[in-house]
Amino acid sequence: MIPILGLISPLGVKAQEVSAPADPGELILFVREGCEYCALTEKFIEEKGLTDKISIKDVNEDPANAAEYNTYADEAGIPIDDRGVPMLYDNGEVMESADKIIIRLGEKFEVSTEGYLPDMKPSGNGEVSPAVLIVIFGIAAVVIAGFLFLSNKKDKR
Repeated sequence: MIPILGLISPLGVKAQEVSAPADPGELILFVREGCEYCALTEKFIEEKGLTDKISIKDVNEDPANAAEYNTYADEAGIPIDDRGVPMLYDNGEVMESADKIIIRLGEKFEVSTEGYLPDMKPSGNGEVSPAVLIVIFGIAAVVIAGFLFLSNKKDKR
C-alpha cells in the first residue's frame, strides 16, 4: 500500500523529465543546405503535397537536428564516415540516398516518382568501362615488358 500512496501523494517521488523518442510513425528528413540531392528530395515532397506529413530538419542549421541525426544513424549502425544526407527516418528505419527515399515516399503515399529520381545508371550490370580496360591492359603490358627485360638480362650473364 505504501508504493501506491507514494504514487498519488504530492510528497511522492517526482517524475523525471525525459524527452520522448520520435513517434515510430513519424517521418523526418534530414538535409543540409547546398546538397543537390536534398534539394531534389525536398522538391519532390513539396510538389507532391507531403510537407505536412514529413518533418524536414537541416543538420547544419541547428545542433539539435545534428544530434538527432547522429542518434538515428548510430541506432542504424551507420559508421560516421559513411553518413550522408538526405537521410530519412521512417517508422524506426533509417534510409539514405535520394532515389531510395523518393521511391519509399512515393510508395508510402501512393504518388508518382516519375521525373524526380536522380539520373543515375545502375551499377553492377557486368559492364566494364573502356577506361578501366585501358588501365588494366596498360598495367599488363608494363608487367610483361618488365618480365621480358629481366629474363633477357639474366640470359646474357
